[in-house]
Amino acid sequence: MKNFKVKVFFPIFIALTVTVCALGLAACNKSGTAADTLAVGTTMTVDSLNRLASTGGDSGYNYLMLSSTLAQVPLIYSEGGRISSVLCDISVSDDGLKYTFALKDVFKWHDGKDVTADDLLFTLQSSLGGETVELQSGAAVVTLKKPQARFLDSLLGVLIMPKHLLEGETASTITDEKSVIGCGPFKFIKRNIAAGTVEFEKFDGYPYADRVSFKKVVFRCFGSEDTMRLALKAGEIDIIWNYGYGLNADGASDFEKADGIKLETYTVKAVPKVLFFNNTKLTDTRVKSAIRKAIDYEKIGRIFGTKGASLPREGFVAPDIFGYTQTAQLTRDLVGARALLKEAGYSEDNKFDFELLVRADNNDTQYADLIKTDLEETGLISVKLKSIAGAQQWQAYYRAGSHMASLASVTEAGYGFEAGYATRYLLAADNYVMRDSFPQGNPVCHGNIDIGTPDDLTEFGIIRQALADAKNLDELSEAAAAYQNYIVDNAPCIALLYDSKVQALSKKLEGYRVDATFGILNVQGFITMKKAV
Repeated sequence: MKNFKVKVFFPIFIALTVTVCALGLAACNKSGTAADTLAVGTTMTVDSLNRLASTGGDSGYNYLMLSSTLAQVPLIYSEGGRISSVLCDISVSDDGLKYTFALKDVFKWHDGKDVTADDLLFTLQSSLGGETVELQSGAAVVTLKKPQARFLDSLLGVLIMPKHLLEGETASTITDEKSVIGCGPFKFIKRNIAAGTVEFEKFDGYPYADRVSFKKVVFRCFGSEDTMRLALKAGEIDIIWNYGYGLNADGASDFEKADGIKLETYTVKAVPKVLFFNNTKLTDTRVKSAIRKAIDYEKIGRIFGTKGASLPREGFVAPDIFGYTQTAQLTRDLVGARALLKEAGYSEDNKFDFELLVRADNNDTQYADLIKTDLEETGLISVKLKSIAGAQQWQAYYRAGSHMASLASVTEAGYGFEAGYATRYLLAADNYVMRDSFPQGNPVCHGNIDIGTPDDLTEFGIIRQALADAKNLDELSEAAAAYQNYIVDNAPCIALLYDSKVQALSKKLEGYRVDATFGILNVQGFITMKKAV
C-alpha cells in the first residue's frame, strides 16, 4: 500500500463589528482587536445556517463555506499540489483501485459524540456515485471500478458529515442546531443578523486544541468591499476572506502601501470570471466564436486583474495547470468577429439579439457593461442585459433556461468537481452541451458517474467520460488535450481572464498556511497561526 502523509490546515475567517470593543471583546491590542480573537471581514451575507440548502446561490451556501474554514472539516486538502488530510490516514492499493480512509486521531463532534468510521462511510457514500464504499477493520474503504487519476482531487471540498445528525434529513427538515455541528477547532456560538456577525469559539474537544492560539473567531459581514477595506486599514478586522474570491485589482493596489497590512498571492485553478453560453439555446458555433473574438481581454485585464493576471486562452485551461495543451491566447479581432457574424447571416439591418444574464449584486455588472460595449462595436450584435438581484432569484431564472448566456466565477473546488477542468459548470442545469446523455438537474456527485453507454454520448460526453475515467496521468493529459481542443472548436464558454489570488491580512498574523480550496483561512492553518502582540 502507498501511504499519503497528511498535513493539517484549515481555513477560517471571522468578522467583527467596526468597533470590536463594542462587541465585548476585552483585552484589545493596538489594532483594536483582542489578542486572542481573530476578526475576519467578508462580504458573504449569512442569512441561513442550513447546510443542506447549500448549492451555489442558495441560502445556506455562504454559511457552509464560511464554517468550512474552522468548524466543518474537509476530508482532504491540497497545499502546493500535495493532497493530505487532517482527519485520516489515506492509503491506496498498488493497483490503484482501493482507497482506505482511517481516522488518525480521536475527533469529536461539537455535540460531544465521537467521530467514527460510520461518519466517514456516510460521507463517502453521500459524495460518490457508482463506487463501492464499505467498512473494513474500522476504516472506510472505497473500491473503484477502474483506477482514476483524479479520484482524490474529486474529494477536495467534501466535508465530513455527522451521520447521527444528518442521516434522513433534508433541507426542509433539518434544524439549525443540527446543521451547525462540526468537528473542527471552533464551534458555532451565535449569529447576529442585525449586526451582521457570526461567532465561533475554540472547541476544547478538538484533538489539537492545545496548539490553537485563538479563543474566538468572529466573522463580520460587510455590505461593501470599500467599507471592509477601511475596517482592515483601521485594525478593526485582521483579515479579509470571501470563498472563491481574492482581492480585485483596486483592492490589491489599495493595500500595497498600507501600514500594517500584507498581501498573500498564490496561484489557483480558479477563473475569476467566465462567460458561459446556454448551449442548448445558442447552438451556432460561428456566433459564439464571433463573440469570443469581439471581447477586449486586455481591457478586462487592466480593469479587473491584479499584477498576476494574464490573458486567457481559447482552450479555457490555463498554462500552469496539469494537462494544459497550447491553445491560442485570446485577443480582440473585430474584423474576424464581423466576418463570422456575416457568415451566420447577420447584418446591420438584421443584428444578432444577445441576452446576457447578470447578477446585479456582484461585479458581474461591471464585466457585463464592458462586454455589451465590446459586442455592440461589431455593429452586428444587439445586447440586452438581464439584470437580477439576489442569488435565489438569479438561480431561478438561470434554471428556467431562457437565458442565452451568463457570467460566473469558477472556484478552486468547483474547478475540480465532476470530471475536473470546470466540467461541472458546462453541465449546469439547462446548459448541457451533452444534454441528451446526462441526467437532468444540477449534478452533485464528486466522483465518476455513469452518464450512459458510449453509443448514447455526444462528442463532449465522450471527452468528459475520458477525463473522469483516466487511470493515470498520461490518460488524463490526453483527455485534457481533447477537452481543450473541443472548447477551441465549439466555444461553449469563454474565460475572460486568468489571475492569481490575492488576499489581505494584518502583518500581526503569523504561521498561516495556504489551502488550495479555502486560501489562507483553513482548518489546518489554525494549528500554526497566531497573532503577534
